Amino acid sequence: MGVLLPGPKEAHVLRRGTWTFNREMERPTFAPSIAIAYGRPEWANFRACHTFVVCGTTQFLTDSTHAPSGKVVDLPDFTGEDQVY
Repeated sequence: MGVLLPGPKEAHVLRRGTWTFNREMERPTFAPSIAIAYGRPEWANFRACHTFVVCGTTQFLTDSTHAPSGKVVDLPDFTGEDQVY
């Protein structure tokens, strides 16, 4: 299962057994939160994305390092052609 997050503008693959999914393709909810880090906090190019995906919205937590940090935004459509990390 993958989810396209508008903050980092990348799709993240979620492993089965780690997250629960409500099986609603139009308004997905995953639990627990999704936390992805690229590098180490002391590195100059460190990036982090920490979010809750609830009812088709992405609630970015304030420890995310990208622009929507602290905001709630709608999930974009996921075509499967987007970048997946």
